[in-house]
Amino acid sequence: MMAKEITVQEKNIPPRVLMVDYEPDRTEVLTMGLELKGGFRLDTFNDPKDALLHFRPDFYVLLLSDIKMPHLNGFELRSKIKM
Repeated sequence: MMAKEITVQEKNIPPRVLMVDYEPDRTEVLTMGLELKGGFRLDTFNDPKDALLHFRPDFYVLLLSDIKMPHLNGFELRSKIKM
């Protein structure tokens, strides 16, 4: 008999979202809304290179990213992460 895989929801752990936006004010406002009202846990980064350094596969349920960012745009970030 195979063991049942326990999902994040079954463990009562809020789903994690990776948010990357060059504007700190935007990440702060969205974090407050999504964590307090949406029941999510957000990891926010204002530099896409930092987000790549801290990214962990199979950890996040969603990536929210600005498109126009210095050093690495949102499309390039998404292709490097491959969620």
